[in-house]
Amino acid sequence: MNIEYFVLLFGLLMNIVPILHVAKMVKEKSSSGQSMIAVIILILGFCVWTFYSIHINNSIMITTNIVGLITSMIYLSCILYFKN
Repeated sequence: MNIEYFVLLFGLLMNIVPILHVAKMVKEKSSSGQSMIAVIILILGFCVWTFYSIHINNSIMITTNIVGLITSMIYLSCILYFKN
């Protein structure tokens, strides 16, 4: 397997993790125990890495960071929606 595809696959799998937290929040209808500050920092980090990836024109990094940005924004939205 080409290393670029392995990195892309692993990056996408890592960035789907917030969806597991979203599923738990939806099931429990609560965002108790979720750190909004941590997710905001995560989103800012994905923004920085996305801009850097675009700057160096690395499509694998662009893809994984955009997916991470989207899933983290969904995660933050659910924290706000289910806030107690």
